[in-house]
Amino acid sequence: MIVDKLMTMGWLYKIICILLMGHIAHSTGARRGGVQVPSLGLKPPSLERHQSKTTYSCEGTELHVGCEEGKVIRLIRANYGRFSISMCNDIGNTDWSVDCISYRSFLLMQDKCHQKPSCGIGVSSSIFGDPCPGTLKYLEVQYQCVSPSFFTSTTRKSTILTNSSSPKDLDSVPDTTLGTVLETSGDPDATVPATSPSSSNTTSSSSTSTSTTTTTQKYSQESVSLVTSTSHAFTEPSTTERPTVASIPPNHCPPITMNDIHWNWTRAGTQAIHRCPGGATGLARWQCADDPVRWLTPRPDLRECRSGWVINLKKRIESGESINNVATELSLMTYIKPLYADDLKDIAEVIQQTISRGITEMHDKLTDVWHRYHVLRELLQSLVETISNLLKQGTTAWNDLTSTDRRRVTSSLLDGLEESAMLLAHSSGIEDSFTLAEANILLSVQVLSARAQAPLQFPVSDDFREVSDTAWIRMEDTLVLPPQILMDISKHGLAKVVFVVYSGIGDLLKPEPGFALRSSKGNSSWRINSKVIAASVGKSGNTKLSQPVIITFRHLEEENMTNPMCVFWDFDSRDWSTMGCWVQASNTTHTSCACNHLTNFAVMMEVADIKEVPVPSDVLHVTITVGCGICIVCLLATVIPIFLLRSLMGDSVTVHRNMFFCLLLTEIVLVFGIERVSTPIVCAILAAVLDYLLLATFCWAFLECFQLYVELADISQPQKSRWIWYYALAYSVPALIVTVAAAVDNESYGTDRLCWLRSDNYFIFSFIGPAVGIFFGGVVFLCVAACILYHHSGLTTTIKGKEEAKLTKLKCHIRRAVLLMCLLGLTWTTGLLYLHQETLGFAYAFTILNSIQGIFILLFYCITDEKIQPELERLGECSLLGSLHRSKGHLPPPAALSPGSPGQHSVGNPCPPLSVCTHSPSGGMSGSRKPNQARKLLCQPYFHNTRSPIYHINQQPHPGEPYG
Repeated sequence: MIVDKLMTMGWLYKIICILLMGHIAHSTGARRGGVQVPSLGLKPPSLERHQSKTTYSCEGTELHVGCEEGKVIRLIRANYGRFSISMCNDIGNTDWSVDCISYRSFLLMQDKCHQKPSCGIGVSSSIFGDPCPGTLKYLEVQYQCVSPSFFTSTTRKSTILTNSSSPKDLDSVPDTTLGTVLETSGDPDATVPATSPSSSNTTSSSSTSTSTTTTTQKYSQESVSLVTSTSHAFTEPSTTERPTVASIPPNHCPPITMNDIHWNWTRAGTQAIHRCPGGATGLARWQCADDPVRWLTPRPDLRECRSGWVINLKKRIESGESINNVATELSLMTYIKPLYADDLKDIAEVIQQTISRGITEMHDKLTDVWHRYHVLRELLQSLVETISNLLKQGTTAWNDLTSTDRRRVTSSLLDGLEESAMLLAHSSGIEDSFTLAEANILLSVQVLSARAQAPLQFPVSDDFREVSDTAWIRMEDTLVLPPQILMDISKHGLAKVVFVVYSGIGDLLKPEPGFALRSSKGNSSWRINSKVIAASVGKSGNTKLSQPVIITFRHLEEENMTNPMCVFWDFDSRDWSTMGCWVQASNTTHTSCACNHLTNFAVMMEVADIKEVPVPSDVLHVTITVGCGICIVCLLATVIPIFLLRSLMGDSVTVHRNMFFCLLLTEIVLVFGIERVSTPIVCAILAAVLDYLLLATFCWAFLECFQLYVELADISQPQKSRWIWYYALAYSVPALIVTVAAAVDNESYGTDRLCWLRSDNYFIFSFIGPAVGIFFGGVVFLCVAACILYHHSGLTTTIKGKEEAKLTKLKCHIRRAVLLMCLLGLTWTTGLLYLHQETLGFAYAFTILNSIQGIFILLFYCITDEKIQPELERLGECSLLGSLHRSKGHLPPPAALSPGSPGQHSVGNPCPPLSVCTHSPSGGMSGSRKPNQARKLLCQPYFHNTRSPIYHINQQPHPGEPYG
């Protein structure tokens, strides 16, 4: 009974608790104003299911994407490039790159097809760009057909990158292969969803997929991890907009494209790994250092890369394919394909196998002499082209080899080429000569009679009749074989010799750091300072000759090189040796060697330990500033009178006024703006302004010469004013040139060193070309004007006195213009040389010529000019007389003049207003004035004066009329 009561009370207690909790919940909801709290159910929401489709189209065709009625396209992935060797490959080519993608694919398809019922686009590299030249590409698109309401129901507040992000959202992502997407709007500590890149499909298919579920996580350094380029990203990092602070991962090496690989953001202390480019096997690696954060080496490590076509050739030569087919393809592929370190090793093996096969076939299969000769000749030609290509294009690959591998591979190539050439020589039974010339190899096979009494010299002049390379024609290196050697090596009356000259192979076979045979300094540096010349007679290179062979070498470098030594390449030790060779004579440019055996010869020289003392930049800056300062002062003294004297009129004055003003601005920008490289945008603007001002100066110099021609051509006719056309030409032509240059390459305005035009990419010729053309155009008009003047000078009887005086004046003007053009040309030629290479010599030359230029302009265009000189004299005399008269009390001060006297309120006019100027009949100042006439001198206001309108009088001359 008691137990039943207790159980009844327990149930009552539970019921009362439930009622109380319900009341509390109701009261709380009322206080919140009726806001409903969403229930958190354990059951996941239902997911809308959509059918995804994948389609592709080959390069050169058009891709069409469409949905049924009432549906629109939801783009999931778009890739233009190649990711499979079987797609769009009817010919079965295996050399195409399969890691090829255009990063603009998704953005272009997004703009073209997203949320549209259907769309179409041409599959072409002109639209998507060419990420891998030489590879046939295709466009692959994966999409869904959804209802239009799908996009409105899934809109989110935050900027989250999904597979359907808009292009503007993609700009904030530093790279597409990062495992975490960085949100740029809002708090950087906000949580963002992490998405994984979708894999690429290469066949048309239909599959069922669900909308992506995201997991939020905090952004941290660990969230941006290293991801290899196994997924095909669909966006391209923005290069036109500066990324926001939140989008730049801290302590990461920045993205860069190097060796046809896009290297993404990589965390400091880790190694970025990519597949080798161009379809090569292996992995490319690049270490990101952490102190400071930077890429550890200038280039990525590609030593594991190996080209598929080289492996293919090795298999084909081993399977017994024709040696000429393999050798021909080898020469072609080494010319057009990039090379890696392992490729060089494989190519050396292929060449050795090819020669071994050639020796075997020459004795067993090639029994016909004519057929054997031509097969071996074609083989030799292919090998010469191949090795020349390796020396020309494989510089990066050679550097990736270790010193031991580099010497081994080079020795194999030298030995293989020599052996192949000797095969051709032995296949010939008559006197013959065969010469091949490539960019880095000159080879000659000589089969000649041993009865010759004269020494045999290589190169033979007759060999150059079929050589088109002028570099070999100008070669000064020679090798001379005494006639006794030809008798010793002859067989059946014929001597067979092979000569080879290599260019650039000395850089591959550098002496070891400890090479100091004849140097007094243990840490001296040695260098191969000549081409490598080889001679072979088919015997061992260590066989001693009865007479020494004489080799003359032209030094590659002449400065700071000393202590020449004659050396040869020892194939056994794979190092340079001096045994059996000695120096006969040497000077600054040539060294003559004698050796008692035949092999590969060169000259080794010691690099002199001469340290050039660099000229401090402050010295150069001060030197240039002094010259420009002198020129600026002279130009100011010239420009101020020309601009302020109102009586100076005419087209020639307009030309002088603008030419000197542009030159003045050029000097000012050169002094104060040429080194403002701290701000790239300002530097680029200053470089463009300097370019424009210099071109404008040359345009006005051209018009100076043209104006002289016009005045002489119509000497008896009144001159028509052309100042409008002059202004239009002189200022619009430079503007057009600079605008076109900036549109072509605006990044070439401004360098890291100076605010000037770049010269390493030849952008400097956008200024040099037009400037030279304008300058020589002026020279042409100046020469024509001189010829006209010479013609008129012979007609002294028919020329009137007025025209004769004009001819005399124009003769002085032409002489003055000739000197000005010479100074302009010399000054700015040295100025350009100084801007290209800042040396003390160019600085001194530019300073001296620039100073002379300014002094010349001041002297001949201002002080002694027939228009400016009289005005300055009258102005000076008026000012002096006015001061003297007022100081002696002969004249009242200007304030005491009567109100009715003309000119009494002229501002800045110290001369008496009632005097009269005395002029000579020619309009100039009278050479002889009486004392009482000097007091009557009237000094009209030659300068522009600020005057109130109430003081204007009718007697004042019109501002446009000349004074005096």
